[in-house]
Amino acid sequence: MPSPLALTVRPGPGELRSLPADPPRDAEGLPMRYVYRSDAPLSVDEQQ
Repeated sequence: MPSPLALTVRPGPGELRSLPADPPRDAEGLPMRYVYRSDAPLSVDEQQ
């Protein structure tokens, strides 16, 4: 099964970041993460 792919045509300011910052890998070795563009990392509330 192919992996999903997202692409921004016109990138905004900021650098590419990943959530989580150090993602786990699936059975095929691919990182399980969301990639986003931002000047600063998002904060994650882990007490849900």
